[in-house]
Amino acid sequence: QDPAAFRAAAAELMTRILEVEDQQVAEIDISGGDTPGGKPDGATADVTTTTAVNGAPPETRTVRKSFVLQGTDWLDCTDPAA
Repeated sequence: QDPAAFRAAAAELMTRILEVEDQQVAEIDISGGDTPGGKPDGATADVTTTTAVNGAPPETRTVRKSFVLQGTDWLDCTDPAA
């Protein structure tokens, strides 16, 4: 078995059957940067996503996600199991 090939095939399948219809971000809380001239280094936000899978009726789900600032990019560091 090839784990990398499995992950690639699973990702390809999801792009074919999963349609993201809407995504909204709310209740953003930025952390860090508490010192003069300091920069923020993390954040949390409520992310609401509406998706449809393989033509089924859309479902909406809200998840509190965690982000970390690396350079100029905010990266999602939420546990995938959440």
